[in-house]
Parts: sequence; C-alpha cells; structure tokens
Amino acid sequence: MRTECKDTRASHRKKRIGIGGNLMFMEGGIFPGYGKSYVNDDYVQAVASAGGVPMILPVTDEEDIVEAQIEAVDGLVISGGWDVDPLLWGEEPHEKLGSTLPVRDTFDRLLIAAARRRGLLVTAGTLVSIGGINLASSFLTPRVIVAIADDHMLPPVFSRYNRFHTPYVAILFATIVGILIALSGSFTTLAAISVVSRFAQYVPTCLAILVLRRRDPEHPSTLPVPFGPVIPVIAVLVSLWLLVQADLHKILFGLGGLLIAVPFYFLMRKQYLQR
Repeated sequence: MRTECKDTRASHRKKRIGIGGNLMFMEGGIFPGYGKSYVNDDYVQAVASAGGVPMILPVTDEEDIVEAQIEAVDGLVISGGWDVDPLLWGEEPHEKLGSTLPVRDTFDRLLIAAARRRGLLVTAGTLVSIGGINLASSFLTPRVIVAIADDHMLPPVFSRYNRFHTPYVAILFATIVGILIALSGSFTTLAAISVVSRFAQYVPTCLAILVLRRRDPEHPSTLPVPFGPVIPVIAVLVSLWLLVQADLHKILFGLGGLLIAVPFYFLMRKQYLQR
C-alpha cells in the first residue's frame, strides 16, 4: 500500500485507504428500486483502527472515474457483497449461486486493474507469505535463542528446558519481546523496520563469506560461490544502497537490536573466556 509522497507534508499524513463500495436497492417505501451506495461499517472501523483514513469508493462502470478514484487513495480494500458472476470466468453458475450484479463485477475488475497498475493491492500471496513467516518464526526464534545461549553468547537461563524438553524461557522471552514490538508502532512502520533489520543481518553474512574464505583458504568449501567475491560484494553494495533509502528513525530502530547485541556479545564472550 505504500506510494511515493509528493511533498514533505504528505509523508507524515495518514494513508487514505479506498474501500470498494456496494449497491443496495430499496424494495419498498416511496422509492422502490432506488439504489444506494454504501459499505458495511466493519470495513470503515477496521481501516480506521489500523491507522488509515477510510474512503468509500462508490460503484461505477466508468473506467476514467475508477482511475480517478484510485489516484486519490494510497491503498485499496475490496469489500464483499453480491456474488461474482461465474460466467465472467468461463464457469457455469452453481445451484447455490446467490444474486449477482454485473455493474459491481465490472467495478471490482476495474478497481483491481487500476490498483495493480499503481501497486496498491495487497494480494492473498502477500498475506500467506506474512503468515508463513510468522509461523516459522514462532518455532525458529526460541530455538535460535537457545542456540545462542548454548554458545555462551546469552545467559544460560535461556537454554533451560521443562520436562517436555521445551525451551520455555526462550519461548516466553520471544513472546514478550514480540508483543512489545507489535504494540510499538503501525504495521507499515514495523514492516519497514523489519526490512532494515533483515538487511542488517544480511550484510554481515555476505561479509563473512569474504572474511572466512580469506582467513582459512585451505578449509574445504561446502558452499561454492561462483565468480569468487563478486556476488558478496555486489550484495553488500546493493544492501547498503537500499538501507540508505529508509528514514533515519527506521534505520535506528532496525539497527537497535544489533547495537544492543554487539556489546552484549563481547561481554558474554569475555566472561566465558575468563572461566
């Protein structure tokens, strides 16, 4: 949902999120058949609670109007409503198919096409990817904490297990830190900080390839890297270029964990060597 802002003031404003509207037709009263444009209030409240500014986009089949609607927003939500006509997708109607509305189908297709051209639509693949990362992290992060503690770079309390051989201290620590981070900012800000922190881990990994190969050239290589140091060097340069594109406060937050971990690592290492 992120777009380039045209001025400094725009960069600090809340994101305007367009909500695709719906049509409802009066069945009685003094104007039977009279159409009304609307969205369910749940959509409005969800966007507002996420920090966005909800903007209802009325239904139309005019492509130029839809283009103007998309130009006015920073993100798009496709609301529910009428059933989609399966004939539009080369399928026969199912016996349980509800009411369809051709103008609504046209409107949604125009919205999606215009949003894709501007890169505003968050697809199901993105959501699945985020869910997969979260699920993997819930298993991986406590294990990483335990491994670091086993290598004497964290206090030994983090490698404690219960009777089911579950690293409960590491799990509790990761959960508490995760909740605090989740409550510390908006989704957009946290996503940007997450990207910065990942690049902060990626750069040392690329540098490690160069350092370790130079330090121990006779050691058998289990990871052949084509073109020698070319790929790691390019990766480091590109990563640094991407990092400088981020806002300063996001860089500081993203690197905050690294800045805390480095002196802590040397402190724990010194205590271990003294033993």
